[in-house]
Amino acid sequence: MRDPKNLTIAILCVLAVVFGAAVYFAQTASANSAVTRAGDYIIFTGQVDNGTDMLYVIDVAEGKMNAYELAPSNNTGSMVLRDQINLQQVFANK
Repeated sequence: MRDPKNLTIAILCVLAVVFGAAVYFAQTASANSAVTRAGDYIIFTGQVDNGTDMLYVIDVAEGKMNAYELAPSNNTGSMVLRDQINLQQVFANK
């Protein structure tokens, strides 16, 4: 005959494993993208696809964001400006 205590312990063990995995993967995902703020600038990275990494720079004082593509393929470590967005216009109607 099944003991209700054993069933409760088994369910708690399974939940502990699920929550432990959730905490581990949440920490791993957040470590992939760092956000840095220095003065009027906020800088963070992002991956567009498997071969393209982007560096985003927000100028808080000017209300603009630049998106730079990191180009490791040419071994120079260069960045190419891909887009500039005026955040004041984007959020003007919000």
